[in-house]
Amino acid sequence: MTIPPPDQGPQGGWGQGSQWGQGAEGSHWNQQPATPYAQYGSPANPYESESTPILVTGILSLVLCGLVGIYAWMKGNDLRNRAQSAGWPEPSTAKVGRILGIVGTIIGLVQIGFAVLWILLVFGIMGSAAVTY
Repeated sequence: MTIPPPDQGPQGGWGQGSQWGQGAEGSHWNQQPATPYAQYGSPANPYESESTPILVTGILSLVLCGLVGIYAWMKGNDLRNRAQSAGWPEPSTAKVGRILGIVGTIIGLVQIGFAVLWILLVFGIMGSAAVTY
């Protein structure tokens, strides 16, 4: 395969009017994408910016306090419903935050349950060990 020589335009080389330069008809190098984000696959999701607090509180529900996950769970559900009603997919960070919020809430409730059982067990043992004189 041989490459044709450049069109000797007014600039004497690969300038305007060149078959391979900027003004060439049918050149795929100069075509603008239909949308600014089309080159990345899809336009930006407008709900993506609202998903960061959901992810942060979902992580905090696992690390610090499981009941913080209720916020991530509820806000994640709200964001998912709003995005789907507008025709957008649920942002992935919101989905992860919502799932972490669910897991953190369940773990927090189990911890509270164990704490209540522990307190009942301790008071039960203390009550049965009453000393009689």
